[in-house]
Amino acid sequence: MSNFKFDSGVNFFDHFETDPLINDIERYRSLWKAVILQAVTDSISSNRRTEIQLEKKKATEWLFDFNQDFDIVCEYAGYKPAYVRDKARSIIKEKLSKLAYGYQYHQENSTVI
Repeated sequence: MSNFKFDSGVNFFDHFETDPLINDIERYRSLWKAVILQAVTDSISSNRRTEIQLEKKKATEWLFDFNQDFDIVCEYAGYKPAYVRDKARSIIKEKLSKLAYGYQYHQENSTVI
């Protein structure tokens, strides 16, 4: 990690390695929270590329199909699976309603020649 020294001689990672508030458990929890966040992000993607749509489908199924992997990831992240599903459902619902509103607005304000 010595490659990350600034001109002032301060090592970028010193704060993270010596800060007693950031312990290994919190680091692991942060990692698993990021896995959940990525699944939610993938599930609300509006990208139309085929491979992105496949990832979107897989992420949505992972979030809502009651599988053991999801439950374990939630446990590692420090969350209850039902809580995560409820939050994900509300985020997806909000995104879909915004997309529907945008589509409706576009349709109402477009002119046909």
